[in-house]
Amino acid sequence: MLGVTISPLKLERIARLRKELLVHAEFLDDVAALLADDAAALVPPVQRIGNRSSTSFLAAGMAS
Repeated sequence: MLGVTISPLKLERIARLRKELLVHAEFLDDVAALLADDAAALVPPVQRIGNRSSTSFLAAGMAS
């Protein structure tokens, strides 16, 4: 096609890639669990933008 040659992977390389994928999958699972735990505290970006235009939001920011 574009002059790209695909060669078969050696077993060692396949094993290393599988191990790396497992680590990344575990990391993503941990992040998903943390986000699920904090879901109630998270505010959607659209709501934050709407809050910025209100005077009560600005007053609350100045009070802290």
